[in-house]
Amino acid sequence: MAHIRIDFLHRREYHGLGRNDDPDWPPSPLRLLGALIAGAHTLESDDERRSVLGAVERLTFRAAPVIHAPGHLHLRHPRTYTEKTAPGTAGATAGVLDKFLDLTVVGMSTSSRTAKPVHGVLLEAPTIRFDVGAMSDEDASLLQRAADAIGYFGRSQDHAIVTVSTSDPEALPGEVVYEPHPDPLGRQRGWTPESVSWFEARHHAIMLDPGRPLPAEVGVFTRLRYDRRSSSNPTAPPDTSRDPLTPVMFTRGIRLSDVPRQLRLVGALPEGVRAIPLVNFNRPGAKCYGFAVSGALQPRLTAAALIRDRIGPLASEEVGVESPLFHRYTDMAAGRRWITATPIRAFGHPRMLERALTSVLPTGAIDVEASTRPLDAWQQRFPDLDLTDGLSQWFVRFTTPEAIDGPLSIGARTDLGFGLCVPVHTGGSR
Repeated sequence: MAHIRIDFLHRREYHGLGRNDDPDWPPSPLRLLGALIAGAHTLESDDERRSVLGAVERLTFRAAPVIHAPGHLHLRHPRTYTEKTAPGTAGATAGVLDKFLDLTVVGMSTSSRTAKPVHGVLLEAPTIRFDVGAMSDEDASLLQRAADAIGYFGRSQDHAIVTVSTSDPEALPGEVVYEPHPDPLGRQRGWTPESVSWFEARHHAIMLDPGRPLPAEVGVFTRLRYDRRSSSNPTAPPDTSRDPLTPVMFTRGIRLSDVPRQLRLVGALPEGVRAIPLVNFNRPGAKCYGFAVSGALQPRLTAAALIRDRIGPLASEEVGVESPLFHRYTDMAAGRRWITATPIRAFGHPRMLERALTSVLPTGAIDVEASTRPLDAWQQRFPDLDLTDGLSQWFVRFTTPEAIDGPLSIGARTDLGFGLCVPVHTGGSR
C-alpha cells in the first residue's frame, strides 16, 4: 500500500482553508495534487518535470485516497497578515530552507498586506497520511522528487516534509480514518486527470503568460465528500476492570525509566493481556519491582511465563502473590484523585490532553493538572527511545467526579509501560 505522508515540522497546527474560509478538514486530496504539481515545476530538467507530472497524472487514475488524520480541535483567530517566513527549526540546512522563502513558484505573492483569515485546527499529532493504493517503485521515486520541493502543506506557516513510500505504514497516534464517499452514479469528481490539466493550465497562465485569463474551475474543485470511518485514539478508554492479576516479580527494583526497555525485551503479549508495572508509587525513590499481568486466565498465565523467560536473570523465583506491593494493586480501592505513576504518552497540547481525559474516563475528569515535567519528586521521565509518533510525555493529576476502580492505563504505548495512573496519597511499601 503506497502512501504519501505529511509531517509538520514545528507546530501541531494546520491552517489550510476551504472556500468559505473554514478549515479544509480533512485536507482535500486536491491540495495534495496541487502541492505535487508545484513541486514538479521546480525541477530544472524538462524531461524530469514531464516524467514527474506523468506520475502525478497516473496517481489520479486510481480511486481517491483514504485519509488518515490525527484528532483535532478547531482554532478561531482574527483575520491578520500572514507573511511567509523561514521555519524556526534549528539545524535546518540552507537547501531545506530555500523552499520556504517565497511563494512565486505557485503563483502567490509573499508581500500582500491584505488581512487574511487564519482559522485552522490544532492537531493531536503532527502527521497526515494519504493512502493511494498500489504504486510502482519508479512512480514513487518520481513523486518523491516533487515532494522534496514542497515546503509547506496548508498555509505558508505550516512548514512540512512530504514523503512518498511503498512500504506498509504504521498507524498514526490518535488517527481518524476518512474514506471517499461513494457517488451513486459512480463518478470520480475532483480527483481525475482533468484536475491535473487544470493545475497545469493555471500554472501556465500565471508563470508563462501573465495576464492570460485563469482557467475556469467548473467541476475541478467539486469537493470530494469523505465519510469518517473509524478512530483509534491513542488515549483508549482505560481498563478499570477487576481482572485477576498474576505477578512476575523482579530480583531487584529497577528505575521507572527502565520499564520500556524491559517490555521491549518481552515483545508482544497475547491479545487481551497487559503487563502493569508494579511501581511503589507515592514515595521517594520509586522503583518498579515487577509486572502484574492481567487478562483471561490461560493467556495471562502464558504471558507471565513468556515475561519470565524474556527478562531472564531479572525474573525472581518468588511467586509474588504475598508481596505487599502486589497487594497494593490487587486491593486498590476505588478513588477520585489520580496521578501518573508513569508518564502518559499523548497529545501535544494541554487542551487536547484535558479534552481526551474527559472523553475517555468513565465519569470524565476535573481539576486536571498537567506538565511535561514531573509533578512529584518520585516521578521519572522515560527515555525517548526511538518512538517517532510525535507525542509528548505528560505527568498528570486529575480528579474524577465519582470514585472509579484502578489501576488505570491511559494513552499511547501502554504496552511499553506508559500511562499507568494510580491513586494519590496511598502509602508506599514494597
